Amino acid sequence: MVTYSDARLRDWVKEFQQVATTFKNTCSGNSLLRSDILDILDRSSKDSKSKLVTMAHAIWSSYAEQDFISACNNRSELGKKLRCSIGFLGRLDIGFNIMVRAAERLNNFQKLTICPLASCFGKELKKTKEKRRSTSWTLSQTFQSLSEPLDDTNVKLLFGQKWTKHKLITQFDKIKTQFPQVHAEVQLVLYAAQRNLERNGHSKYIGCSKRSCFLCWEFLKAHGEFRTRASHGKIYNLWTVPEAENLSEEKLNTIISALKSVEQVLSNHLRAKRQKILQPAKESTVGSSSIATRPPSHSSPGMNKLISHHLMHQRQAEQDRISKL
Repeated sequence: MVTYSDARLRDWVKEFQQVATTFKNTCSGNSLLRSDILDILDRSSKDSKSKLVTMAHAIWSSYAEQDFISACNNRSELGKKLRCSIGFLGRLDIGFNIMVRAAERLNNFQKLTICPLASCFGKELKKTKEKRRSTSWTLSQTFQSLSEPLDDTNVKLLFGQKWTKHKLITQFDKIKTQFPQVHAEVQLVLYAAQRNLERNGHSKYIGCSKRSCFLCWEFLKAHGEFRTRASHGKIYNLWTVPEAENLSEEKLNTIISALKSVEQVLSNHLRAKRQKILQPAKESTVGSSSIATRPPSHSSPGMNKLISHHLMHQRQAEQDRISKL
């Protein structure tokens, strides 16, 4: 899990180092929590990421938010930010605990196949980045496709009073040079299409640690083969669907059709600038929202079997419900 999440862990370590350095330089005291924070800050550039994850999760789970605020000399914002950065750094430990609880509760868990998808589309992503440089629309072309004038007045109407045409063009051009991102939901759709998993009795539900972004949600809805629990409504600039090999013409057409649907939905939302739009939901959290990570309150094999059967019954009921839709 640590190897698979290496890129994200590097970002979390960097974020923690920045917040913890601010804490070290601006907050005084000699509490045990302060010692723990400074210890992991010192180790963050020396120890393995696996060890840092374990240490961070131990600190996050041992101290409440108010403890962090107190350690930050009652600076509420810094205390919350510091605890959040430590929480994200240790979040893989929570994911691992969930896997352990699932292994204890579900029959035949040993038959589970884990397929890391992080590098499955590496070559295709490089092609996508190269193509974007030569084929991406300019901001002027984008506004023209929406039948919107590209001027300061309209830019302020669409993006807010702090935005200008020049600022938007600069930001737009900067985004185009960045590396595109293939979200987990898109990776799974392509992976399933390449291996014909849709027709092999696999569950159509994709379990995620957070809600899907707006584009993934609309893509899955238009594609029709998979679903997630909900969407947080946020749109990411670098979202993309890369080229994928070994796709039948039928599946390729399904993906293309889904992309066209996403494009139309997004276009409609952009045009409806005066329409009241729901605020994006909370995107990601630290900590457990599931009873799955709680230690068992019993040691009875019979109770374990009952729990397993209950979960399997829930899963089968949900599959039957989906098949009738």
